Amino acid sequence: MQSNLRRNMKSLCFSGCSITWGSELENPEEDRYSRIVSNHYGVIDNNISLRGVSNDDIVRRTIKHIDKNPVDIIIMQFTYVSRYQWISGKGKLYDWTPSIRNAEMFKDTPRKEYYKHIYTNHNGIENAWKNIFLFDRYCKSKNQKYVSLINNHHAHFYEQDCNWKKLCKCQVPTVLSIQKDHPSVEEHKTIADQVVRRIDELTV
Repeated sequence: MQSNLRRNMKSLCFSGCSITWGSELENPEEDRYSRIVSNHYGVIDNNISLRGVSNDDIVRRTIKHIDKNPVDIIIMQFTYVSRYQWISGKGKLYDWTPSIRNAEMFKDTPRKEYYKHIYTNHNGIENAWKNIFLFDRYCKSKNQKYVSLINNHHAHFYEQDCNWKKLCKCQVPTVLSIQKDHPSVEEHKTIADQVVRRIDELTV
């Protein structure tokens, strides 16, 4: 017998970086896994992902969005630990990455100095688990169901021991097997299958 949530599920929300946005797909809005999963459950593809964002930004925007737009289940894809959100003295948000592709955009920020003198992989891992912990506590405070995901290319960071991980008694992200930086059409179908299984486990 299906649960009440399974029978009456009306909304999902997908949040993440370019992986969930659908980068490198010819038709991202049609072929990304969020559309496949949404079609499976007969709901709208509510995908708030952005390209190049950090875990700080993903968690902040998702919480802000869900507070105003409640959904039955959130599908949360965490990204590279080296990405970091910096807030200027004027309150402007910057999503930093070690890449210099957008150096001109960040010329008035201390991004270069941050990655040269401050950032370490361990620092990134701690920040990632801090975001995982924060999002889990938010969801528990709202009785909000969610599924968390992480790409296999940087999942090893999440498996390493750190202070915040020791404090976390929360959902560990499901590892997605992706060959390149962004999943292919077939890989999006595989991810969709993984997500459907996770959602079904939540709604038994």
